[in-house]
Amino acid sequence: MKTSRKSALFLIGLFAIAACARNSLGSRYVICTQEVAQAYGSVDQVPSGEWIRLLMSQDQPRHDCGGRAFDPVELPLRCANAARPGSPRDLPIRAEELSVITLPDGFGILALPVEEFTTGDKTVLVAHVHTSKKALSVLGIGAVRLPPAQIDLELQKMRGEALLFARGAECRSGPNSGKCDRTLKLLLLHEGRFVPLELRDAESRCRGETVIDLTRSQDVRLKSGWLRRFELVSTYEITASGLLVNEQLVATDRPPDGSEDNARLFRKSDAKRLLEFTGAYFVYEQESLWRTMREVRGDLQTNKSQSYRD
Repeated sequence: MKTSRKSALFLIGLFAIAACARNSLGSRYVICTQEVAQAYGSVDQVPSGEWIRLLMSQDQPRHDCGGRAFDPVELPLRCANAARPGSPRDLPIRAEELSVITLPDGFGILALPVEEFTTGDKTVLVAHVHTSKKALSVLGIGAVRLPPAQIDLELQKMRGEALLFARGAECRSGPNSGKCDRTLKLLLLHEGRFVPLELRDAESRCRGETVIDLTRSQDVRLKSGWLRRFELVSTYEITASGLLVNEQLVATDRPPDGSEDNARLFRKSDAKRLLEFTGAYFVYEQESLWRTMREVRGDLQTNKSQSYRD
């Protein structure tokens, strides 16, 4: 009888902790929560090991506290480029690799690499968390595949929805070391899960994940022996209807030795591109400059010249 009474009191205590966390978080979705032995003023004050114990399933290896595997959510097969190249391998879970981004009022974002692909990409476990005097709570969790360098995460509101802006970079080695292709990927926080957002064209066909090239470059060897370098730079701003992307694509030619001193401008183009957010996916009418000028327009195809990257 005493044992049953203690168990009942223990369960009541756990429910009280969860209820306290929910009350302090208002109507926010809470995936999992645990009591804390001491009060933490911000998420970066919590030991990394304590966060990891909360994020991970105690019953299933390589699963989060919501019971989902670490694998990023896949887009429907009807989406273009739904299959991604490369095969993953598990990374060891290390507390020292947990990145913590502090937000106001006890909120924050956690990022932990859990997989690495043969292409160099990494799967990052991402969580939206909160700390209070009573408990640590996970409000949203999921996984995102990103290029491995300069990983940065940000939560933004768009048309009343919480979106994760996830950035990563792929950097070159060799002669062009230091040059990086930087990518922005957008995910929706829906009922406690981070899920990828479809990008649809004007005819509502899914063209893949909502991904924006922030910087991108490619060198092409012309038949003359010269090098043509395409360089794209994009910035963006949140508007009432979605995301306005400002693009600039510059193509320059260099002599066969690649000398920067003798580089000459071949073409320069600017464009504004609106990605309208419906609340469930993004829609665009205008293609990116990279596609329209680098891949579609015949005068930039350089007569099927060989393309390469260092």
